[in-house]
Amino acid sequence: NQRNKQVGANILYFGCKKRSWDYLYQDEFEQLKSDGTLTALHLAFSREQEKKVYVQHLLAQNAEETFDLMEKQGAYIYVCGGVKMGQDVQEA
Repeated sequence: NQRNKQVGANILYFGCKKRSWDYLYQDEFEQLKSDGTLTALHLAFSREQEKKVYVQHLLAQNAEETFDLMEKQGAYIYVCGGVKMGQDVQEA
């Protein structure tokens, strides 16, 4: 990080309908990934393929890693979005 302090993994899950419509912070997110601020960037664009993919699907795919971060490393999880999306993420 910019203050040279030791921090844990910074993982961002971002989802929207289409990259070309809603991915407003693409440049910023990709810069954070390339400069090492973000450990991982997981993207879900729900309308870019036949079967919809949402953030909760990506979280489920990475369930073991996410569980390890929360239970063994004391990670914090922040969820932003609609109420229904938040419920779906919690279930994942």
